[in-house]
Amino acid sequence: MSGQRSGYIDQWRGVAVLGVVACHVTSAQFLPGPHSLLFNSLGLIFPKLGPLGVETFFVISGFLITRLMLKEESESGSISLRAFYVRRATRILPAMLFYVLAVQLLGSVGFTRLEPGDGPRALSFLWNTPLLKWSPQFGQLWTLSVEEQFYLLWPLLFVVSDRWRIPLVVIATVIGACCALSSSLVVKFAANNGMAVYCLGSGTLFALSARFRQAFERVRIPMWALLTPLVLLTPLCSVDGSWIAGHPLVLLVTPPILVAVVLARDGNIGGARLSEALRQVGLVSYSLYLWNSFATMTPEYYGSPACRVLALLAIPFAWLSYRYIEKPFIAMGRRWSEAIMARRIPSAGRSKEYATGFLHDSP
Repeated sequence: MSGQRSGYIDQWRGVAVLGVVACHVTSAQFLPGPHSLLFNSLGLIFPKLGPLGVETFFVISGFLITRLMLKEESESGSISLRAFYVRRATRILPAMLFYVLAVQLLGSVGFTRLEPGDGPRALSFLWNTPLLKWSPQFGQLWTLSVEEQFYLLWPLLFVVSDRWRIPLVVIATVIGACCALSSSLVVKFAANNGMAVYCLGSGTLFALSARFRQAFERVRIPMWALLTPLVLLTPLCSVDGSWIAGHPLVLLVTPPILVAVVLARDGNIGGARLSEALRQVGLVSYSLYLWNSFATMTPEYYGSPACRVLALLAIPFAWLSYRYIEKPFIAMGRRWSEAIMARRIPSAGRSKEYATGFLHDSP
């Protein structure tokens, strides 16, 4: 893939977030006729699209974060951790803060029911641990907790591990895969931290290892032939009603299939119009992921049944968040990062293309 932002990956972000939304809408029974054949059929597949969507995001994140650091190291000789954390903070925190403050405001006027301290706890990035009580308004933040922990640890290990990077990631990925197989390690019925590490590690290895990339780039199996069994078998192989991660065999093959489909290919998922529509959804996927949680809340968390209309606000709120929160702060983060890099790199050895180019794939 080129050094610029990949529209193909943005398309898959769109697919992933639509899978999460489909899972939430179905599980909350927004579709009519809960006893209809249509609903029962969708109910077999849609609830598993959420985990698959989340796993897709993790695979993409591991790949992009690692590739960006490799590019910076190749062109400047080292990694600026300060610039990295500035870009990550301005990418993740503003939209999240906007969402948390908006939920707090809705709670204060009775639209949704919050426990005391839910808002501040939401900002702790500990939702993937047993330390915090589950809250449906902030339950989706478990994935952001994983991401932030990855952003904190992996760049530090990347800097100090040097030629031991690939063995280190292989070990972490294998441990993650083993932990993913134990339902007792799944936190709050949803946060499979082992699976998250397995997916992040798979994406990271694809960025780090030429041999790993070559093995997947040789795969010529059609996309539909890889994805169809995964989508169909995941719900049919569920271990039990609470462990939503699925059957161990499905868990083990999911990240390799996602790497083969999402990272080892390029172009368009479908026709030009469909691919462009998915790309546009992918651009707002982070904000949509935050705001669609209103579709998961059961009636006791609404001030009144009429308040369920809040779920319909997810799309316009996500667009507003992307347009007026995400984009301005991403641009601000890039400027701050460029200023940091400009002070670190001698002027004679710096080009405008380098100063901005490696930032464009930011997840």
